[in-house]
Amino acid sequence: VIRVTDVATGKPGGTYNGHTGTVRRIEFLPDGKRFLSASFDRTVRLWELGKAGSAWLKKFDGFGEAAGVAVLPNDRFAVGCKDGTLVVC
Repeated sequence: VIRVTDVATGKPGGTYNGHTGTVRRIEFLPDGKRFLSASFDRTVRLWELGKAGSAWLKKFDGFGEAAGVAVLPNDRFAVGCKDGTLVVC
């Protein structure tokens, strides 16, 4: 579960559900409206801010236990896995 809070107001911004493992990293895309989450459930999910719930925009499978995610240019991203592998998508 990912919980978002508006730091300017302190108000909850929604709960995002979907991962079945521990979420290890969240990274915002440059537009500030979407974010990626990497989880030990071996997935990375793309979310849209303001659309809480379990309606992720896209789910990426086939990783090891994702320990981190970084946004790259040209709508690409890199996933660092717990086993030391790095996957560029």
